[in-house]
Amino acid sequence: MTMPPPIQAGWELGLIVGGLMGLAGIFWPGRLSTGLGVELASLLMLGAIAAMYGLALVAVSGRQGVAAVAFIFAVSAGSLWRSGQIVLDLRRLALAGQSVATPLPEGESA
Repeated sequence: MTMPPPIQAGWELGLIVGGLMGLAGIFWPGRLSTGLGVELASLLMLGAIAAMYGLALVAVSGRQGVAAVAFIFAVSAGSLWRSGQIVLDLRRLALAGQSVATPLPEGESA
C-alpha cells in the first residue's frame, strides 16, 4: 500500500521549502531577530510536516516502517525543540532591547 502521489508531492515540497526557509533564516543579512523569526517559522513548518508525514507513514506501513517513523519523529521533535530555543532567544533579545538606556532630553530626569 502506498501513499497517493499528490500527498507525497505536497510533503516533499513542504520539506524542501521548510529547509530553504531555514537556511535563509540562518544566513539572514539583516537584523538578528528577523533571521531568528524566519528560522522559527521554517522549523515550525518542518516539525508539523514531519509529524504529519510520520503519522501517515504509521498508518500506511504499520510495524514495517518503525525505523523510518522513528527517524521522522526525531526530526519533528528536534525541530520543535529548536523552535522553543528560538522563542527563548527572541524573548531575551526583546528584554535586552528594553533595558538599553536612552539619553533623556535636556531638563528631564528619570
